[in-house]
Amino acid sequence: MAGWEHAKPSDVDRANVRFLLAWALWEAGGDRTRSLHLLAESRQLANALGPEAGKLQKDIEVWLGKHGSPRLPEVASSSP
Repeated sequence: MAGWEHAKPSDVDRANVRFLLAWALWEAGGDRTRSLHLLAESRQLANALGPEAGKLQKDIEVWLGKHGSPRLPEVASSSP
């Protein structure tokens, strides 16, 4: 992800990629703690973006509902 950040993606793209990585990691049976951390980062960024990230916000909430609403870790506050 670090190299990808140098490409200067939009904030919505950054949040969306974190969500997709979290989803893929979870579904592949990978590190669930890391998956939830990525999901928490995505959710925090999407919520900070407001209506611009409305679809992503909905996708995250749907994913959480389908997976038993796992508790997300606290993430450091960041600005979009």
